[in-house]
Amino acid sequence: MFKRALLLVLFASSLVWAQVANGIISGRVYDESGAPLANGKITVRNFDTGRTWSVLTGEEGKYLVSRLPLGNYRVEASLASFATAIQAASLEVRNEARLDFMLRAADSTHPESPATHRGVQQPPTNQVVLTGRQAERFAVQLASYRTRPRAEGLRAMLVDVGYTAYVVESNVPPSGRYYRVRVGPFDTREEAREIALNMQSRLFDLLPDFWIVSD
Repeated sequence: MFKRALLLVLFASSLVWAQVANGIISGRVYDESGAPLANGKITVRNFDTGRTWSVLTGEEGKYLVSRLPLGNYRVEASLASFATAIQAASLEVRNEARLDFMLRAADSTHPESPATHRGVQQPPTNQVVLTGRQAERFAVQLASYRTRPRAEGLRAMLVDVGYTAYVVESNVPPSGRYYRVRVGPFDTREEAREIALNMQSRLFDLLPDFWIVSD
């Protein structure tokens, strides 16, 4: 009787796991001419847990990552001599997502590296300029979440690719608490907008919208 009960528990557990970890992300990786890219590395990271999965593309440039828990993911495609591409995938509503990546040759990317901007991490400086009136600063706001872990997941991803991202906690009566993900600060609105457009070009549809806000 005990053995039978144990088998039922194990069977039920396997069904639960199958329902939780049955997501699939698949797609194709190719260059600017449309030719498939083999041996490209696909790295999938869950925004909420930080867990990662990695696979390589096949001869036809195709990849498939299976047994993924439902949730939101950052998917990165990389290959030597090509600029890394990043997209976002959501398995919260559907358990399957298709993401295709076109990788551009590294020397054909934007001629000005994001590292030349103040929105990208740089060595700290001890130089401080003081004025009689505090100048207005600006930031790029990319998303607003109801839970901190999701905001921290996006912040960590932006830091990974070199941006000075941070989370701002805000109380909005009567809606409640929100966690907003921002990059900055910047001295001018134009500088903030330039960085926002730069992030969109690098991260494709991961960052479809942005807002320039006072920091």
